[in-house]
This record gives sequence, C-alpha cells and structure tokens, in this order.
Amino acid sequence: MFATRPFRAVTAAGIAARSLGRPAAAFPGRVATDADLMIAVDRQQTRLALPLNASDTSMTVVDPSSIGADNLLTIDAEIVRTTGAPTGNVVPISRGFDGTTPVVHLASAVVSGFVDAWHHNALTAEIEAIEQALGPNLSRIPASQWLISTSYDFPAQTPGGSLVVGANSITLTPVPAGINGSNTGHSLYISGGTGTAEPALIIGGSAVSGAATGTVIVQCANTHSGAWTIRSASSGIQEAISAISGVGGAVSVPAGQWDVYALTTIPWKVSVVGADRHATIIRNQSTTTGVFRLDAPFVGGDFTRSMGLMNLTIVSSAVGRTTVDVAAPAVYLYGTGNMTIVADVTIQNHNIGVHFAGSIYSVLERFEIAIFGTAGIFHEYGDANWIRTGTIGNGRSTSTPVAGSAGISCQNFGGLYVDAVDITKAYYGVKFQPDAGHACNYGFFTDVLADSSLNHGWYFDISAGGAINTIQCIDCWASFCGITFDGAGWTAARGVFINGTVDNPCGISFIGGRARLSGGNGIDINGSAQTKIIGMEINANSQQSANAFSGISTDGTARHVLISGNQIGNFQVDVSAQKQAFGVLVGGGASSDFISVQGNDLTGNSVAPLGVLGTFAPGANVIITGNLGVDGVPSTQAAAATLALSSQNHYKLTGTTPIGTITGGWRGRTIILVFTDAAPGGLVAGGNIAKAVAASQNQRVTCEFDGTLWYSQ
Repeated sequence: MFATRPFRAVTAAGIAARSLGRPAAAFPGRVATDADLMIAVDRQQTRLALPLNASDTSMTVVDPSSIGADNLLTIDAEIVRTTGAPTGNVVPISRGFDGTTPVVHLASAVVSGFVDAWHHNALTAEIEAIEQALGPNLSRIPASQWLISTSYDFPAQTPGGSLVVGANSITLTPVPAGINGSNTGHSLYISGGTGTAEPALIIGGSAVSGAATGTVIVQCANTHSGAWTIRSASSGIQEAISAISGVGGAVSVPAGQWDVYALTTIPWKVSVVGADRHATIIRNQSTTTGVFRLDAPFVGGDFTRSMGLMNLTIVSSAVGRTTVDVAAPAVYLYGTGNMTIVADVTIQNHNIGVHFAGSIYSVLERFEIAIFGTAGIFHEYGDANWIRTGTIGNGRSTSTPVAGSAGISCQNFGGLYVDAVDITKAYYGVKFQPDAGHACNYGFFTDVLADSSLNHGWYFDISAGGAINTIQCIDCWASFCGITFDGAGWTAARGVFINGTVDNPCGISFIGGRARLSGGNGIDINGSAQTKIIGMEINANSQQSANAFSGISTDGTARHVLISGNQIGNFQVDVSAQKQAFGVLVGGGASSDFISVQGNDLTGNSVAPLGVLGTFAPGANVIITGNLGVDGVPSTQAAAATLALSSQNHYKLTGTTPIGTITGGWRGRTIILVFTDAAPGGLVAGGNIAKAVAASQNQRVTCEFDGTLWYSQ
C-alpha cells in the first residue's frame, strides 16, 4: 500500500473546511447525470508518474486502470475531477474542484479516490429537489387520470342487523374506495339473506372513501335480514368515477362481462372507456333502469367539461337475448354539452338505445343499436347534436317492432346533424313528431337509409301540435317500406310521408337518393310548404297493390312544391314488381299553389307518367313542363263539347264536334291541339274559350289558360 497523506491540510483549528457546501440540484430543470453526482471507485489509488504544475489540465499516473470519467481524485490537499477516460497513462482533469486550490504536485505524489463531501452534498441536493416536487404524502402528484373499475369493485361486506323499507344506516368497515356518504345518487347493491335483492340509493352518512369505518344511509324499497351483503351495484364503475369526480380523468373497464344493477352517472370531465366494444360487455340486470347517464351543465365555450362513453357493449341480463328486456334507455345524454362523446358502442335489448334529453354539442358515432322498443335513438330535445356512422335495427329481434316506434325519433331540436346511418326493420325509419309548443328545426341528414320499415321510412307528422322546419336530406334512401316483419306481405306504407297542413311542415328537401319498392307511394306530400324533391330515383313503388299508388303524390293543400330532375318509373326491377301507377300524381285544390314539376323522367309507369286530381284555384301558380313521357307525347282523344284534359300537353283530336269548354287547366298551362278530321269543328267561343278558331285538318292550335279562359294562337 502507498503511504497516505491527510485529506485536508491541518491547522491549529483542525482540518480546513474547503467544500463549497451543497451544490444546486439539476432536477427538476433536467435529470442529474454522472457529471453532476460523480462516480466513486473502491480502493482507488495510484501515484503521479510526472510532476503536476498548478495550471496543467492532464496528469500522468503510474497505474490508470481504476480511473474513469467523472471521478474525484485527491492529490495532497487538492481535489481534481477527471473529465474523461485515460489515454494510456494520461488522465484529463479539471483543477481545484469544490473550493480546493490548484498547486504544484511532485512526482510520486499519492493520487487517491475518496468519498468526498461532494458525493454526499450532490445527492442531498437532488433528493431534496425530488421530494419537493413530490410534496408531502405525494400531495403534488395529481391523481391518476386513468382508474381501473375492477380496482374499486370491493368485496361484499356483511354488516349484520336488519333493514327496513325506507332510510337505513349501514356501517362499512372499512369504507371502500370511491364511497362517501356525500355521494347522493350513488347506489349500492344489497342481496342475500332474507329479502328481495335491490340497488339502494345513498342519501347520506358519515363514510369517507378509504376510512377505517363509516356509515352510509341508503333508501331501501324492501326489508332485509339475516346474512345480507352490500357491494358495488356497478362492478366498481361508479366507485371509480366517484374517486375522480371533480378532478377529471377516465375509468377503464377491462375486457369481460360486468353486471350492473343501477344507473351509473358520468359527470363532467370523466369518461368511461372499455377495452373494445366486442370485449367489454356491460350486462344490465335491472328491467326498469338504464345503464349510463351522462350529466353535466352546459357552459358555453368550455370544452374541458366534456364527458365520454366509449368502446363497450350494453346488453340486458345476458348476451344473445333477442327481446327488449329493459323498459328504459340504455344511455341518457341529459343536460350534457361541450362535446360529450359516445363512440364505438353496441346497445341491445333496451326500450331506447340512446336518449338525447337536453344535450348540446353532443356526438354519437360509430355505434350499433339493435333490438329496441320505442326508439333506437330518441331525440327528445337539445341543440346542435351529431349522430353519425352507425346502424339501427331489429333484424335480430324475435318480436314485431312496437307500433309508432322509430329507428330515430325526433321530438324537438334546434340543429341536428345525422350522417351515414343505416336503419332496418323499424316501425318507422326516421320519425319527426314534435309535440305542442316544440319544433324540429334545422335538421341535416346525409346518407341515411330507412330500409324494410313496417310503416313509412321517413315520417313527418305535426298531428301532436308542433312544427317542422327546414329538414334537408341529401342522398338519403327509403326502401322496402311497408314490407311485413316476416317479409311475406305488404302494407300501404310510404317511403317518405309528409303529413301536415298548409305551411307546416315547411322546408323539407330530399336531394339525391332513392325512394323505391315501398308498399304505397314512394313520396306522399300532404300539406306542407317549401318542399323540394330533386334528383332522386323513385322506382317501383305501390307494391301492396298494383296501380294503386304513385312515385310522388301531392294532395290539394300542398304549397310551394318543387319536383325536378328525378327519375320516376318502374325500372331496374323484374316485371312482377312493376306496379307504380303514376310517376307524379298532383292534387289540385283550393289551397294548392306554387307547384312546379319540371325536367323529370316520368317514363315507364304503369298507368301514366303524370296525373292531376282535382281542380286548382283559378289564380294558382302551376308549372308542369319539360318532363319526359309527358311533353311531346300526343294523346289521341275524340273532340267533344267539353274536352277533359289528361296529364298530356299534346292532343290529337278526332271527330267534328266543336269544342266550347276545356277542363283540367291551371293558370299558365299550355297545350297543343291537332285536329285530324277532314272537317273539324275547331274551337267555339263561349264556355271558357276566349276566341273561336275555325280549324282545318291537321292544323296545330296552341292554347294557354290564364286561370279563367283559354286563349289560342
């Protein structure tokens, strides 16, 4: 061993204090490294091979084998720091470390690695910095934003005693995490012993989550005695939600099948997320209560208050049931707002799949709703909500859909956006039925299909006293509407049925899409105003009874109707399905006005391309022109004192009878008469003929009606 020398120079007062004390910590500004903490080596000692001047930044040693980067080495009373690994016997160093003084050192001076004050002080600084960041009891670490529901599904407790109908105080020992006496609205499940099992609502108590003991006061509907137990009513989901309520975060529900017995409330800033909607299955063991209620007040512009429900399936008591077992909505969006999202969910066996009840800026997307009762989706009221990319259907149900139910049922909204939704085997596909004092205003539907509905595919109904305004449907379909649930027969259901009065509904538009193979009319317009049917394919309707129904039918009260650019006929189907009577059947009436039927292909209908029922008022504004199958296709009729017009605008008249009256006109209607007899009677003044015309054989006479008289040219 080498002879040792003092670590510090000794004075009369003892060892000189040369350390600069505790250094500044690297953390939390950065992570401390070897260069901050230094590396110590056991039994590290050698000698200088050459003298070391006070300004030298490298030293030559006898044996460099134990020396590495970031070592602290003592030579006499000076500490040097190695700044890198040795090269041969030469070691790079920095001088006068930690307050020591660079001096000259002679050859053969001992070079030793000690545990210096720096090693301790640097560690002290970093440890204290870490503890300051963590805080006492980890108080500066925010609660985890992801909690696992199963961690809160506490073992059932057996408090003992008896419970009566009404309020009961129960002592929990310990108080499970996520349970507080202040958590009113949180249910626990009581079962076993003597008495009917039930979820019991917490209405008070002293319990504090995680305490050694505490009480909850619960409201019981039944008596309980014997060895009854109390446990989570939600497989730990509600308890996990309670643990982060007010802070925000997400509750993860693992893959598996989880039973729930009571409604679980999801507050603002909290989301419940399953592993995958094919893996996380929520089984509702109640027949009267829904599963999730997303509930938070709307605060305009504050999108941090959103909630979510994602990646899971909700069924009734067991997977695979084919009946509606729960008389409640599976999911409520109640008073929610600020981008609440329900996504990637499957819902089955509930009376209503999703119930919008006052929600604003909420989104339902990538969903499947099957085997429902009153509605797949019920939009009771709310504004600016989105429903997109999903399926709604009763195809797997063993029961006929409930009369009056709908895939999407709308009672009230001020802005609703629906996109890419397929609805099959509902009673109605999409139903608008606002009640008194409410309205369905501003709905925008794109690529929505109502297929195989027992009744109308699209039903607009104001009989409950409300109003419908501005519903735009782009590339939407109605198909096989009116086919019976077993597919064996048909009813007279319409693809689209607008059932209103004068000027209500107002502003319904169907642009593109199809209305095909329905039992009754493809589109039926009763009442209403500002209705537009543009660019649709309306094909092979009237499947209940041949020649009984038409592609489009309007009644005598419709106003401001535009029918343009449609293909309407019996095409692209086998002969047995070619039953559609008229392409367009227009109803004339005292209040029917501003009717425009232009530029349609009306060829291929069984009875006629166009029909007009009733008589328009003398001042009615009607334009029917430019339709294939009508214009340019002459109708041969016998001349008569009163000539009754069909839907055609071009007539070849046989016989010699003079014509004194022409019926079937409307203001602006223009017809062409060609008298084919060698001695035709022509037109005679009187009746509603303004001026006599002495026609010759094959003479072409053009007549225009002003609402009172026919004028010829």
